[in-house]
Amino acid sequence: MIDTRFSTALHVVIRIALNDVENVRSTSSSLSETLNTNPSFVRKLLSPLIAASIVSPSKGNNGGLRLGRPPASISLGEIYRLVTNDKAVWSAREGVSGQCKLTERIALFSQDLCSKAEQTLMDMLDDISVQDSVDELHVRPTASGVEITN
Repeated sequence: MIDTRFSTALHVVIRIALNDVENVRSTSSSLSETLNTNPSFVRKLLSPLIAASIVSPSKGNNGGLRLGRPPASISLGEIYRLVTNDKAVWSAREGVSGQCKLTERIALFSQDLCSKAEQTLMDMLDDISVQDSVDELHVRPTASGVEITN
C-alpha cells in the first residue's frame, strides 16, 4: 500500500501557508474538504506538525491553524520525518535463508541500495522549503492550463 501521509501533510501545510497570506481561516474541517478526506486523518497529520511548531493552532471564534514559522524555514524533509515517523521509503527483504551465494548477499546489497536512495531523497527534501514549493506552485500550469494565483 502506498503511504500518502507525506503528500497529504505537504498539501495541508501549503494550503495553510497560502491561506495565511490571504488572511483566510484554516481549520481541520476546511482542509479535509479541500483534500476530500476525513477530518480525523487531517488532525492526525497535524498533531506532529503542531508539536514541532510548524503549524500553530488558536482557539476561539477567529481561531484556526496558521504556520508556526516562516515558510522559508520549514523544509519538506522535516515534514516528511514528522508525519512518517522516520519510516523508511522502502526496505530490503529480511529473513531469506541463504541457499546460494546470491541469496546470502542480496539482503546486504538491497539494504545498501535502500540506504543510499533514502539518503538521496532526504537530502533533496531537506533542500526544499515550503516557500520554495509555494513559489513553484504559483507558476506551474495546472491540468486545465490555468495557473494557480492563490
